[in-house]
Amino acid sequence: MAVCILGSSRSGTSLVTRALNVCGLNLGPAEDLAGAHEHSNPAGYWENLPIQRFNEELLQHLGGSWCVVPDMAPGWASRPDLEPYRNRARRLVAKLAEREPWGWKDPRNSLTLPLWQELIPELRVVVCVRNPLEAASSIQKAVVRSGVDAPVVRLAYGLELWGSYQGQIRRHLKPGRYIVTHYESWFSNPHAELIRVASWVGLSPGPAELERAVAGIDPDLRRNIAGKGQSISDLPPSICTLYEAMCAEAGEVFRATQASP
Repeated sequence: MAVCILGSSRSGTSLVTRALNVCGLNLGPAEDLAGAHEHSNPAGYWENLPIQRFNEELLQHLGGSWCVVPDMAPGWASRPDLEPYRNRARRLVAKLAEREPWGWKDPRNSLTLPLWQELIPELRVVVCVRNPLEAASSIQKAVVRSGVDAPVVRLAYGLELWGSYQGQIRRHLKPGRYIVTHYESWFSNPHAELIRVASWVGLSPGPAELERAVAGIDPDLRRNIAGKGQSISDLPPSICTLYEAMCAEAGEVFRATQASP
């Protein structure tokens, strides 16, 4: 059973992936995983570095990068010139699949998902979603740290990137093959949300694993919280529509947070 954790950058993919790893999801050898970053992710990224490099090189081949979405016309994943990339991806998958259940996390998969779905028809997808205002603010800071020059370094750019990622995700999700989890749920009721997501991907963690996974969720690391005066309704209609669609599928834990006064 294969699991891909994706979502817009800065939407909690690392948090979710670490929790699922504690509950038994094989992410590959420890030496293949991206480590922590003092400023952007002190708890670790939990990304498989060979797959991360592959995704970035694929996006560059298509004319973009993680922060510059390339033109991805329908059917792009079947292009003949991508056969070397498909062969390379097969080798990466074969290495991970040596120990099940297995999976990987990379926000770039939000863009490259069709290629992975072509290679792994049974692929299960965990979609991480976060308030676009919060994600965009965090993306803005990440782009600055990556060395990208202004004028792209602005909040509007982060929102545009959020919309591009989520739009690509929605376009390529297969019914019955994905689950949506909201960042907010992992702070309001992490135990219940972890059980929901872990069960859906086929994991059966025991009480000790669940407690260890939840204990690793540090509320103090939650940053870029939307402040007063910042409303989703003030965002472009396309962003609002995407976000509302994701929230509608984010499960009972998230709906409970919305119902709270």
